[in-house]
Amino acid sequence: MDVQTPKPDCIACTKGKLTIKPFKKSAIYTKAVGQLTHIDLWGKYDKMSLYGQQYYILFVDDSSCYTIIKFLKAKSQASDHVKAYLTYLQITDESCMPSVLTAAKNL
Repeated sequence: MDVQTPKPDCIACTKGKLTIKPFKKSAIYTKAVGQLTHIDLWGKYDKMSLYGQQYYILFVDDSSCYTIIKFLKAKSQASDHVKAYLTYLQITDESCMPSVLTAAKNL
């Protein structure tokens, strides 16, 4: 064993010292509520809820961070909830129609 050799860093230390460039700022800036909504559909879970739901759909408004979560029994119910969300936005403010909806790949 050579004590003069510098001790190599462990893998976690090496990865922790790596640097990356900062993420680019989003090209879309929203100031109005409902202008940009992020939608994510999760499921199918192994366990069923008390009411038989195994999925949920999540709506997040980019401007206000207002979040709505709806639990679903089947994935096919997602489109009805998206329509209901768009109707909700229209009812609350007629000028509040989203120009962008982002959705996860599995939606």
